Amino acid sequence: MKAEDAITTTNRTSRFDLFRAAESILGRYRENVAYVERVLREQAERLPLTIQEEKVSVAGKILVDPTLRACLALDANETYRRRFIEVAAVDHVYRAHSPLHRRLIDLYYREKHSKEEMPGLLYVSESTFKRRRQEVVWAVVKELVRLGHPDFVGAN
Repeated sequence: MKAEDAITTTNRTSRFDLFRAAESILGRYRENVAYVERVLREQAERLPLTIQEEKVSVAGKILVDPTLRACLALDANETYRRRFIEVAAVDHVYRAHSPLHRRLIDLYYREKHSKEEMPGLLYVSESTFKRRRQEVVWAVVKELVRLGHPDFVGAN
């Protein structure tokens, strides 16, 4: 069964919309990784070096923990959560697929080669490139649905 056959759509989204949104996420991968890393670095810099001293406990129960506060702050950041899910979905698809699919992701979405160049770079026909590209994008859609991305929640 193809990945796109496992996806049903809601009234507000079509299969084409899901495909285009996932393809856009693939194209923004580097930007999303940079954002996630920056936000994590900023949160890590706010944590005190000696966490043990910052904990306040009563009868063995921790009442205040700066690490927990930092995690809760990340969880409250909607943009961070959305981009983290996008990065995780693309990473999962990248690791789970064949070397040809990984090369396609690297050359087409990360290095921004044109559709016309891609069959030659991958040593495949144009129709094989289109088919493999669709496989990658639908795998990303499926993973975004699985991870609960807000734009893809109603698409399963």
